[in-house]
Amino acid sequence: MKIYTKKGDSGRTSLYYGGRVKKTDPRIIALGDLDELQSYLGLLRAYLALEKFNKELNDFIVFIEKQLYIAMAEVATDVTNQSKLKYGQSKLELEVVSKLEARIDNFSYEVGEIKDFVIPGGSRVSAIADIARTICRRAERSVVLLSSKDKLAEGCFVLPFLNRLSDFLWILARWLDKELLRAKDLK
Repeated sequence: MKIYTKKGDSGRTSLYYGGRVKKTDPRIIALGDLDELQSYLGLLRAYLALEKFNKELNDFIVFIEKQLYIAMAEVATDVTNQSKLKYGQSKLELEVVSKLEARIDNFSYEVGEIKDFVIPGGSRVSAIADIARTICRRAERSVVLLSSKDKLAEGCFVLPFLNRLSDFLWILARWLDKELLRAKDLK
């Protein structure tokens, strides 16, 4: 089976559940940003493995990557076809946002109060988390731009999900630096 179809050679691409748009359409720009974010989360997991962080953190990031696929399905579906998406299968649910908030609260407690500006790059792995955070913010802006042009589905949680995900990635980077520093002190 060939992976190329040649259908996009004209500068247009297909949407989920039908329709074709230009590859410069805000919907496709947002999808590209979400795809880039997902790739950086994969890179983050690879670096977490190198630093021997626990499997539970890896599993949570895999969970987030799966939620990004669901977010991409919502973004890739034209508003006229949104009714074809189903909650729990191809629509984000509010509990995903709550899970991110719980992680943010836990990491915030462990990191403690941060009183100064944080300069990214305390470690390789936290730097990757910070890059993922900035890509997440860009993806969020792209989805906001899209939503000003085309409506997103009623009850869509893509924007709260991306907003909380960027907060999670920020505090995760701080936590990673703290954990790596603690590990060095134990040696």
